[in-house]
Amino acid sequence: LATTFGLCGPLDLSPSEAVLGDTCFNSGFTAGRIVSALVAGFMKPRSMIIGSLAMCTLASILLAIVGGMSKYGFYIGLVLLGCFVSWEFGATFSFVASKVNITGQQTSLFFVGCGFFSLATPPLAGYLFTSSLGAMS
Repeated sequence: LATTFGLCGPLDLSPSEAVLGDTCFNSGFTAGRIVSALVAGFMKPRSMIIGSLAMCTLASILLAIVGGMSKYGFYIGLVLLGCFVSWEFGATFSFVASKVNITGQQTSLFFVGCGFFSLATPPLAGYLFTSSLGAMS
């Protein structure tokens, strides 16, 4: 979605500049996984989830305000979003595991549920971007 927004959105980036947006998101995601493994040693899963959601919200606001006007704001917002989105799965799994014994069938249901919502999110995001509320309207 970042590449599409970079190419077709208000920034009208070149293909190489637009692909850099995906690289920024994936780099932030990878760095976030490493950092979250370290942070998990001294933060509770609930705190990690709340902090991650708050930072994802702030990164999204940054992208909404600056991402359509500045390619550097676009790139920075994507790095931040990737970084904090990456905390969600592990922290949520740890949180659920602290409340419920996740073994066998429960683990499968957890992973299938996560996979289903991962499939549903991109079309929903694309719809929101192109709706009257989105950045590309």
